[in-house]
Amino acid sequence: MKKRLSLSPVLISSMAFLLIIFSFSIASFLLPDREFSESENRYLAQLPGFSFDSLFASKFTENFEEYVVDQFPARDMFVGVKTQTEFIAGKRDTNGVFFGRDGYLINRYDKTTVNVNKFHNNLKYISMFAEKYKNVQNVDFYTMLVPSAQAIHTDKLPEFAPGLDQIAEFETVRKAVGEDGYVDVSGVFSANKDKYLFYKTDHHWTSYGAFVAYREFCVSAGITPPSESNFTIKTVSGDFYGTAYSKARLITTKPDRIDVYIPEKPVTFRTETDKETRDGLYFDEYLTKRDKYSYFLGGNSPLVKVTSNAGTGRNLLIIRDSYAHCFAPFAANDFDNVYLIDLRYYNGKISEFIGNNSLTDVLILYGMETLKSDTSLVKLTK
Repeated sequence: MKKRLSLSPVLISSMAFLLIIFSFSIASFLLPDREFSESENRYLAQLPGFSFDSLFASKFTENFEEYVVDQFPARDMFVGVKTQTEFIAGKRDTNGVFFGRDGYLINRYDKTTVNVNKFHNNLKYISMFAEKYKNVQNVDFYTMLVPSAQAIHTDKLPEFAPGLDQIAEFETVRKAVGEDGYVDVSGVFSANKDKYLFYKTDHHWTSYGAFVAYREFCVSAGITPPSESNFTIKTVSGDFYGTAYSKARLITTKPDRIDVYIPEKPVTFRTETDKETRDGLYFDEYLTKRDKYSYFLGGNSPLVKVTSNAGTGRNLLIIRDSYAHCFAPFAANDFDNVYLIDLRYYNGKISEFIGNNSLTDVLILYGMETLKSDTSLVKLTK
C-alpha cells in the first residue's frame, strides 16, 4: 500500500505565497510600464537611468524604489483595498482627505496641509495689486476667494476633525483688499450648504456652486443676477471621480454628476486657448476621460479667451485658478469678452495685458486652498 505524501498547512501557505510573489515578479517584467494613472490622475515614476554617481548618492535606489511602487501590477486595486480596509477599521482620513458623511471626500484644510505663510504673502500681493489699480479710470476691480468644502460642510466632517477658522481668514481678506470690490461668497454658501455646492469626490465647486457665486459677483458688478429659470440645466456626466477620490481611493465611493447651465436666451460663444479655437464653451471629449472637469474650457491654459455676442460693451479679465473654469460660462452671458489668466503658466505682464485689451472689469478668483499653496501670485506685483 502506497503512502500518501502529506503537506502541512504552513507549507501550503508558504508555497502559495511564493507563487503569488513569483507571478507578480514575472508580470512586472512582462507588462509595459504605465506613464499615467487615470485613477490617481498623476504621472507615474519611470525606470531611472543608472549611473555610479546616482548610486553612491542614493538617488538611484530612491528613484528605483518609487518606480517599483508605481509600476506594481494591479496597483490601483491594492491601493483601493488598503484604503477600504482602513475605513472599515475606523480610520477617518487618508492622504490629506477626510472620509465625510453622505459620501463626501473632503480635502483636509489645517496646518498640516496648508501653508499659512503663503496665505499671508499671496494676500499681500493681491492687496498690492488692488491698491495699484483701484484708481484706474473705467476699470473696476474685484476679489473673490472661494471657501473650501471643509469650511462649509462642517456637518459632513468626522467628529473632532481639525481645521482652521476660514471665517476669520475671510475677514483678514476683506481688510486687506478693502470693502469696495470684495465679493464675499462665504455667507451665501453657508446659507445653501444643504445644496450641491461642491463635488463629493473633488475639491472644486459644482456648476451650481459657481452659479451661486456668480450671482454674488453680479451684485457687486452692477449686473442683474440671473435666476436658474434663465437656464436649462443638463447633466452631461454621471460618473465623475475627482481629485479627492484620486487621493483617497475609497472604492465604495459613488461618482459625482456634472451639470451644465445652458442659457435660454440665444447667445453664441467662441473659446480660444493656447491649443485651439472652437465654437462653444465646452470640450465634450473630456467626458470620456478621467479628467472630466476639463470639460470646462479644456482644462488649464496660460490664457483663455471666451467671446460672446452678449452686446454689453464690457470685457472681463479673471486672474484665477481652476475654480474659474465653470464660472466663466456664466460671465460670458454678460461680457463680450472674458479673458482668463492662470499665473502658474502665464509669463506676460499683467499691467500690459490690462492696458492692451479694453478691459472694463478685473476679477481675482481663487480657492482658499490654492491661496495657501500657489507660488505664482507674486507676478501680480510685476
